[in-house]
Amino acid sequence: MQLPLVLFGALLLLLMWVLPVKAGSLPRRRAVRDPVMWAGLLFLLLLTVQWWNAGRFHYFDPYREAWGYTPARVSWLTAAMTRGEAAEMLRWFFPAWALVIFLRCGLSGIREARWLLGVLAINGALLAVFGIVQQGSGTESIFWLTDLEGIRFFAGFGYENHAGSYFVLMSAISIGLLGEEVFRIDRPPRAAALVGWGLAGILNFVGANLSFSRAGILLSWVLVAFALVYLLWKGYRRWRSGTWINVSLGALLVTVAAAMTMEQFGGKTITRELATLRKTIDPRAVRAPHYTLLLGDRVAMLQAAGNIWLDYPWFGCGGWGYRYLLPYELPEDSWQSSSAAYGKANVHNDPAQFLAEFGAVGAGLMTVCVIGLARPALWIRRRSPLTTLILAGAVLVVIHSLVDLPFRSPAITYAWLTALGCVAAVEVYNKHTLSHTVSHT
Repeated sequence: MQLPLVLFGALLLLLMWVLPVKAGSLPRRRAVRDPVMWAGLLFLLLLTVQWWNAGRFHYFDPYREAWGYTPARVSWLTAAMTRGEAAEMLRWFFPAWALVIFLRCGLSGIREARWLLGVLAINGALLAVFGIVQQGSGTESIFWLTDLEGIRFFAGFGYENHAGSYFVLMSAISIGLLGEEVFRIDRPPRAAALVGWGLAGILNFVGANLSFSRAGILLSWVLVAFALVYLLWKGYRRWRSGTWINVSLGALLVTVAAAMTMEQFGGKTITRELATLRKTIDPRAVRAPHYTLLLGDRVAMLQAAGNIWLDYPWFGCGGWGYRYLLPYELPEDSWQSSSAAYGKANVHNDPAQFLAEFGAVGAGLMTVCVIGLARPALWIRRRSPLTTLILAGAVLVVIHSLVDLPFRSPAITYAWLTALGCVAAVEVYNKHTLSHTVSHT
């Protein structure tokens, strides 16, 4: 399913080449002058070199009497272990690069940005409904087709923590659109929009909880608590006391409805999942039916990633290289279990894994692209409710990435980048409109 992603990325670039924008300049001209475009292109060049130079083999060195990996074909160039896995990195990140450039240079106004955010929120809500129906049917096969052999899934996600992180982000987008509708100053709020975005928010929130991802459950409630406090505080400064009380009661009613829906479909399982949190820190705890990495495992894996980065500081060990080198960074008594243990192909810390596999250069180029994309939304004093809540959701996904691997899912990566790019476009438009209004006055 990854090849269509590359084709969609190429289609975005083609659209930028042929479509004019309202500002009067062609998107391709803006892209050529965009430093983010060149930073992303250099990152893709790094991945291409890792793919071209891949081909390191596991062997036993009789002179050292030790196992290891052969050098790359060109020893002074960065290389991945296998070409197939290195190609997957290109299939992941080429569409992401195309998406970032399109969001920065191809969006023609605030209407398109809001429309795209609405598509994300509605898509998430529909996916949550599908997940609820699939889960309610009692099937053990994703899409009722593929048995994942005991691995828990939700909706179209074959890993519950990916589902949890995705629906937290979709909840933030939905609530952000709801908040924007409530605080519109150019017209009264539309009842249909309020109901639609409120329902989307409830469904995405329920999806985050019914994924049975402990991180998704906790982060979704953190998001709801922040949204309630923020929106009511913002309304307190603007509304009369009667309006503020009515809105507060309405917000409380929506939250209770979401909690009741969640309880109806999976309350006991959610309670049981939260109760297993102690198993992640207590090595004497009995192994859970769905295996959970212990805190000690996670610390050891993070240390291993750091050691791998020190061995390959500038350009990394190549995409997916961490799982091959992990055994050599662990104590000898853990060597056998490291390669076969469930979940240890990844660091469960996305920044650390990207640093180990792409080095300081690759991780730095990724950071430049993300900061460049989000900069208009970050460097602004008065953010709209839409921007504030979506940024909150994006930050929660980043926090999750410090203990898990949401950005190893292209679905989450692309949705996260799209959300940042859209709110950046919204803030750029708002800033230009405000500047024009002030100068005209």
